[in-house]
Amino acid sequence: MLNLWTRVEGLARFRLGNVVLGYRSTDERPAALTQWVNIRRVKPMDIARKDLKKFATDFWRWWVHVQPAWRDVAGLDGPSPDPAGRDWGELRQAKGRNGLASVIACLHWWGRHHTLTKGPDALGRQWREAVADVTYVLEGLLAAGWEA
Repeated sequence: MLNLWTRVEGLARFRLGNVVLGYRSTDERPAALTQWVNIRRVKPMDIARKDLKKFATDFWRWWVHVQPAWRDVAGLDGPSPDPAGRDWGELRQAKGRNGLASVIACLHWWGRHHTLTKGPDALGRQWREAVADVTYVLEGLLAAGWEA
């Protein structure tokens, strides 16, 4: 996933975008992400184990919110549609620290609890599903041709 994200940002020449992912409603963003932005990203957030369930719920609500209309992520059952040639909307413009970097940061904070990346617990499964879905989006952005 990180390799794909680097490729996506590289195609945009690592320029900062002027679109803040999910900017229309910061209420949809996880509170930890808003806090991180407000402290100018000077240190990573530490999500307490007791807060992970809410963080996971907030992450998914935000992630679904920023998806293009053709992606019914909330109702997805089975393989995702072929991403090539699709309109990625806001995600296509989400470059730099206010864009997909925020998504990667959230997944990092969540995944830092290494016990989540292994085993059958629901939060670990949700984290792996989130990583897989973000990977799908990054592959889709590359397949559709990222706007520089």
